[in-house]
Amino acid sequence: MKKKNREINIFSMSALDLFASAMGAFLLIAVMALPYYLKTDKNLMQETQELKKEIKQKDEELKKVQKKLEQSQSENEELKKKLKKCEEKRKKVESKMQKELSKTFGAINMSWESSKKQDVDMYITDPNGRSYSFNNRKYDGSEAMFTVDSRDVKNGAEVWITSKLNPGKYKIYYKYYAGSGSVDVSCKIFTKSFTKDLPNKRLTNPSKNATKIQVATINVDSSGNATLEVR
Repeated sequence: MKKKNREINIFSMSALDLFASAMGAFLLIAVMALPYYLKTDKNLMQETQELKKEIKQKDEELKKVQKKLEQSQSENEELKKKLKKCEEKRKKVESKMQKELSKTFGAINMSWESSKKQDVDMYITDPNGRSYSFNNRKYDGSEAMFTVDSRDVKNGAEVWITSKLNPGKYKIYYKYYAGSGSVDVSCKIFTKSFTKDLPNKRLTNPSKNATKIQVATINVDSSGNATLEVR
C-alpha cells in the first residue's frame, strides 16, 4: 500500500495557524484601540458642532454688519442730498450778496456859511431824468430822497441820499435862490467807491429865475463802481 504525502497537510496547517494568529492579534489591537477611536470621533463631532455654531454666529454678525452698512450708505446718500441742497442755497446767497454788493449807496451834502440869511438850492438829476429838489424830495419807486432842505438861513445845508445808485449819470446842480451878496458853497460826496469834496463854488446874483449851475457828475458803471467828474 502506497504512503500518503504529509507535507502539504503540514504546510496547510501552519498557514492556517499563522493567519489565525494574525487575525487574533489584529482583533486584539482593534479592541484595545477602539475606545481611543471612539473618543477621537466624539471630540471631532464636538469640535464640528462648535465650529458650526461659531460659523452661524459669524454669519449673524456679518448680516448685522451688512445691515448697518446698508443703513450707513442710505444715511450717506441723504447727507449727500442735504449737502447738495446746502451748496445750491449757498450759491444763491452768494449770488444775491454779490448783486447787493455791486450796488453802491450815495449821499451828497451841500452846505454854506454866511453872516446873513441866504437860500441856496441843490438839484440832483438821476439816470432816469428825475430831478430831486426842495419841490420834488422823493419819487415813487425810488430809494433816493432829499432829507435836509435849509431855507433863508445863515448856515444852511441840503442833503440827498440813496441806498442804491443805479448805473448811469447823476448830475449835481446849484442855484442861488434868495439872499444878497455872494455865498461860498461847499459839497461833500459819499459813495461806496469814494468820498470826495467838491471845490468850493462862489455864487452871486440870487434870483428865483436864475439858471441852475451844474457843478459835478457822478458816473456809475454796471458793476456799481462810481467815479466823479467835476465841472
